[in-house]
Amino acid sequence: MAQNKPPGAYAGPSFALLELLGLLLDGSSALVGLKDLDGYYVYANRELESLWGLPAGGIAGLSDAELMSDAVAAQLRTRDREVAESGRPARSFDRFVVADKELECATVRFAYPGDDGRILGTGFVAIDIREHQPWSNAPGGSALASAQRTIADLTRAVEDLKLRATTDRLTGALNRGRLEENAQFELLRFERYGHPVAMLFIDVDYFKRVNDEHGHPAGDRVLGAVADVLRQCMRTTDLLGRWGGEEFVLLLPNTGLTSARLLAERIRATIEAHDFGEVGRITASFGVAECQKGESLETLVGRADAAMYRAKKAGRNRVDIDLFNPGKEGTADHVAARFVHLVWHDAYASGDARIDLQHRALFELANSLITAVIEGRPKEEISPLVQALLDEVVSHFGSEVAILRKLGYPGAEEHAAIHGQLLARGVALAEKFERDQLGIGELFSFLAYDVVAQHMLAEDRKFFPYLPNRR
Repeated sequence: MAQNKPPGAYAGPSFALLELLGLLLDGSSALVGLKDLDGYYVYANRELESLWGLPAGGIAGLSDAELMSDAVAAQLRTRDREVAESGRPARSFDRFVVADKELECATVRFAYPGDDGRILGTGFVAIDIREHQPWSNAPGGSALASAQRTIADLTRAVEDLKLRATTDRLTGALNRGRLEENAQFELLRFERYGHPVAMLFIDVDYFKRVNDEHGHPAGDRVLGAVADVLRQCMRTTDLLGRWGGEEFVLLLPNTGLTSARLLAERIRATIEAHDFGEVGRITASFGVAECQKGESLETLVGRADAAMYRAKKAGRNRVDIDLFNPGKEGTADHVAARFVHLVWHDAYASGDARIDLQHRALFELANSLITAVIEGRPKEEISPLVQALLDEVVSHFGSEVAILRKLGYPGAEEHAAIHGQLLARGVALAEKFERDQLGIGELFSFLAYDVVAQHMLAEDRKFFPYLPNRR
């Protein structure tokens, strides 16, 4: 369906609203409705709702096919599509029977555009030209007041329509079109300023089985719950979109491959641990890719999608990263080591030699663990690395708090409490890992991302200005 108005063809909703005002001031009772492009009602006035005996707001989310005969619904759907495709208001005469009432309406239909000119939906104003009498006993007030209320209701409905046009109705995520628009903008920023952009391509595992065994309504609830989990894990700057079916895309501005992979592992573990009610436990597979210079959105999505399929092929409930890096030589292991490890920058330095030395040691130990995870080393090799990292964290946390207390840092006790929470969580996860009750993914994500990278680069920076050697 065409969604762009033809040049000079669109007369705008004000035409229909003026018609509506004229009808109401003429003492007649009009039927007013607003639908999205899929034909579902976003708004209906009381006269229209009363035809079916529905309460206020009761028609929202329904379509004509659910309210009247197939033949009439198909006829109205065709007329709505014609208006949406042309962008031109249109008049017609419609005859149909509703709840034993035979109506013969003069109707004005109009397409409603968004701020960018794209058509968001269609509306109509109709009046029974045969009887010219109200269909509702609801109190009305003056004709002018009635018109003003209706126009105010329409304005609110149009705002809702704009939101619906950019989001997926089922999950509340951005729809594919709007996600692509935002992604193009982020790719332009990457080309101009060099800010990295990463993408997660996410597919719910065995989703067809969910629909087959529990029904499509249950499958819809699962998709909505997965979207909620994604929103809980993502940052405010990240963009979540539903790509289609059981596929989601998470666009990560200002994010490189390392952080993107860590986030993917974190989300994967959260989904695996989530209780999806009647469906029980489900999992998802992830593909991760970082945008390359000169790359199109199509190829970025293709690489993330391909990585996701590799995760599926490798057994599902996994994260696979795309390590493609044109113009670079070396083996896959070399590329992985270069792009998936935490890299120390001078900007991370606190100015205190003891703290900085300990921070760098934590980076090195976290990188050793990352390497072991990526290379798929056995548990007996990973466990000592986990313990070494935890031991270093304990030592560093104790030393750091002692320094902050000696300096008189006002947030020292709060900082110590955060340390305690992180340590308790880390020890508990490590114990579950040793008892084979937890995969390495969640433990790795927590230690490397939450404890080392996130805490050190965010929470620790709060006390940097209090350090005497800070420049």
